Amino acid sequence: MMITTIEEQVMDACSFFAFFSLTVMSGKNI
Repeated sequence: MMITTIEEQVMDACSFFAFFSLTVMSGKNI
């Protein structure tokens, strides 16, 4: 098993936050 590094955790968090932000913005725009 590979140990997840801090960088990978940060990238995952950023990706999730970006996706969440896009979803919220799209919901508000509609």
